[in-house]
Amino acid sequence: MGSAKSIIGKLRAAKAARGGHSKITLPETGVVVTAPNFKPSAAFIAAQVNEPDAVKAQIAFVINICVFDGERLTADEYADLIPARDHLEIISMVMGKAKTPQ
Repeated sequence: MGSAKSIIGKLRAAKAARGGHSKITLPETGVVVTAPNFKPSAAFIAAQVNEPDAVKAQIAFVINICVFDGERLTADEYADLIPARDHLEIISMVMGKAKTPQ
């Protein structure tokens, strides 16, 4: 069994390897969404603690880590202005399968 020190080193290396940001252009609105490649679980946990509703927690997480054409959106703006198809693209980018940065 590995020591705590070796585990911490492994986790730090994995975090460093996921540095930078990813961008997608939303299919319906053409808005460019930027999100960090490394998404700390602390941000998702905070969203869940502050918003017990799963969908609202997901949106809280998205608006906390993403920028939309370089700007932040509020939860109300996101819910009102982001169409469902674009929302699914964002969720896929943020919560989907991890991809190796290129």
